[in-house]
Amino acid sequence: MATLFQIIQFFDGNGEPLSGGKVNWYDAGTSTPKDSWIDEAESAAATNPVILDQEGRVPSPQEGMWISGSYKMIITDSDDNVITTIDNINEYDSLDWTGLTATIADLNSTSTETIEIATTYAITAADRGKTILADATTAAFEITIPTSVSLGSKFEITIKKVDSTTNAVTINPAGSETIDDQTTYLLNDYNDFIKMHCDGSNFLVIASQIRGTVLAVSSTTPITLDDNTKFVEADAAGGSFDINLPSAAAVGRGYRLAAKKIDSSTNTISINADGAELIDGIGSLVLSSQYFAATLVSNGANWWVINEFGDVQAGPDLPLGYFSGFKCNQNSGNPTTDVLFETGSARGESDIANIRIDPGSTVNKRITTPWTEGTNQGGFPTALLPIVVDTWYHCFVIAKDDGTTDAGFDTDINAANLLSDAVDYVDYKRVGSVQWITGNVIRDYIQYITSAGTRTVYWITLTDDYTSLTSETTPRTVALQVPLGIYVSCALNYSFHVTSSGISHRHETYFYSLDQADQYPSTGGAPGFTFVMENTQTGGGKVEVMTDNLSQVKFISASSHISAAEGIRISTIGWSE
Repeated sequence: MATLFQIIQFFDGNGEPLSGGKVNWYDAGTSTPKDSWIDEAESAAATNPVILDQEGRVPSPQEGMWISGSYKMIITDSDDNVITTIDNINEYDSLDWTGLTATIADLNSTSTETIEIATTYAITAADRGKTILADATTAAFEITIPTSVSLGSKFEITIKKVDSTTNAVTINPAGSETIDDQTTYLLNDYNDFIKMHCDGSNFLVIASQIRGTVLAVSSTTPITLDDNTKFVEADAAGGSFDINLPSAAAVGRGYRLAAKKIDSSTNTISINADGAELIDGIGSLVLSSQYFAATLVSNGANWWVINEFGDVQAGPDLPLGYFSGFKCNQNSGNPTTDVLFETGSARGESDIANIRIDPGSTVNKRITTPWTEGTNQGGFPTALLPIVVDTWYHCFVIAKDDGTTDAGFDTDINAANLLSDAVDYVDYKRVGSVQWITGNVIRDYIQYITSAGTRTVYWITLTDDYTSLTSETTPRTVALQVPLGIYVSCALNYSFHVTSSGISHRHETYFYSLDQADQYPSTGGAPGFTFVMENTQTGGGKVEVMTDNLSQVKFISASSHISAAEGIRISTIGWSE
């Protein structure tokens, strides 16, 4: 007569059920195959090896697990790769997986009974070794566990959710006891299961499958304890919103949550830690583009990102002064009023937030419309309405402290008017400037950014900044067509014409910054911006000079033929900064 070996579930090295695995039986200490039996009466030998089903179990509750005498068992996967070998298994101590000797009394006290439930159930000590099949089709319910002391340190139980609804089966230990440090444990979806072992004080998970439940959201959502292991399918097509995490301290170590942005809009989804808690050292993560995703786990005090797709973090902080990209040009679809802000990253001037427009993304803002959050919206501060002709407006990217980025315009170099309208935006970075001109349009320009980060702007059509019919023999200040409020390196065209001809003529001009001392060229050939004309009446060239924050430079001329009437003309080509 044979003795029943344990009815167990086999797992691979990753903790997954050993689907299609094999249990090979041999004579103890040898490689000689030995029969196991299909029943206690040894009415027929079982197949050798025994092929496990998709859940890593024997095909029927007992087939192939009745043994007689001493055995060696070799467990392999479906491809015959050895997972483990256990030798000298005796039919009377078949509970011994690790070399420990189990008694016949222990064997007989272990039940393999299956219990089917569909409502609240209280586990008892008599349920040791049982499998509870929980059907929550009608409604969610709880399974309660008595104290660990009352169950003892050998108590094990398996609980499996067998319905396909999203109703949760909640497993509640007694009092302050925990399951792997969690005060409750949830089975959310079809075939989720947990096998627990009691250590006399709390419960340890020794095997589990938690598939999680899809939680579809499209507006600000608080995450709760019951959302453990869920996948948040976040759709921000209707507008940006927040996902607010529960306290890491309250949910305990091991609580997990995954979230993914599924829409193609530029609206963002912020995942916010509770209170002063942090996510990888920062307060929030931002999912800014379609398919960006993050998986987080609680360590009982804060949150760790254990997997992510896309540039989802608002941190770590970029260094103060960091600035890359953010080219901003007129939008070709509506160049008279719209500016397109392109990919870039920077640390805000106030050193509060990182500012980013992700690769492949842009933000379009209209200068004639009051500021509204989001791309293809207005970007003009209401305090500056109405917009004024012949006025410079700076272009800014702005950010919330969680890294949410937008853009807009302002005359103030610190974006004070823009930030007054953009509530919750706390930092800014100037990325360009535009001029609003007669005809109620943005003056046509093109901005370039070199590999070294230099930003250069050229006017599409040049106009005169200064003209004179006489030579300027004393220092003269002239305002150029470059942005107000900042210092830039201005490129300009300079030309002159004299009425005399047929003679040698020397013309010398200095251009210089207002921060420099006045220059006084001579007609004797001293260094300067010099033209020597032989029998000609015109001259000129390109000059580069630094302006002040009022867009001004100085220049002075001298001529060897100063008695002749002269015409001077200056026009801005563009600027670099």
